Amino acid sequence: MTDKTGSRFHVPRGKFQVPSSTFQVLSQQLFITWNPEPGTAQPNPEPGTRNPEPRTPSGAYRLNLDGPMTAHALVLRLVGQNRSVLEIGPASGYLSRCFVDAGCRVTGIEADPEAASRADHPDIQLIYGSVEEEKVLRQVRGTFDVIVLADVLEHLRWPEQTLARVRSFLNPGGYAVVSLPNIANWKTRIGLLLGRFEYREEGILDRTHLRFFTKRSAVAMILEAGYEVLEFHPGATRMPVILLKAWPTLCAVHLVFKIAPREGGS
Repeated sequence: MTDKTGSRFHVPRGKFQVPSSTFQVLSQQLFITWNPEPGTAQPNPEPGTRNPEPRTPSGAYRLNLDGPMTAHALVLRLVGQNRSVLEIGPASGYLSRCFVDAGCRVTGIEADPEAASRADHPDIQLIYGSVEEEKVLRQVRGTFDVIVLADVLEHLRWPEQTLARVRSFLNPGGYAVVSLPNIANWKTRIGLLLGRFEYREEGILDRTHLRFFTKRSAVAMILEAGYEVLEFHPGATRMPVILLKAWPTLCAVHLVFKIAPREGGS
């Protein structure tokens, strides 16, 4: 090995090897199988056996207010009180009911019939169908102070188009609240370094996600759809606030935006 001057110097064998215990810790954090000895790699489990306990909707889609920096807590704070709200993808209605409790008038668009049946509430007007279908959007009546897209855009084929279309449903001075999973989270980055990108039943690598976003690509999508970013907040459950603020794109599990139509936005 040579230094910057071209002079040779000797690196003792194994001097810079990382202890196996370090990779064991990382693999545990990332749910990666650890094979301590060369040549003893175990085959990946069959797809049907990776998750013996099937996901129930109540497990994946539930309200998480475990701290002020969770995505749900941030969304509720940004929406506020006594607003007219259009929620895209309310699922079982866990956020919708919080909006109603805050004095909001809520309309929801939900594509999953089973989830919509659980979201049924006398104070929530539900529209059944995909927000990507024009015939569904034609059923929306009136305009709104706030449009909420919490963990929705990553499930759509064309999220940019959806953002652009729903812009017409905002009142003058209205805004949208968008929450997206952060593919650039530290766990995902380490997984990529170790050659792993495995879908899971929920979380950032949820197998139902069609699109993945970093903060930069999320902002690009927002601008392309004719909005401007008013506020950005990194969201996470068990991450110290000081770390979230110091390294938001590294530590955030969710990227939460408050956005408004940009003047002259197409």
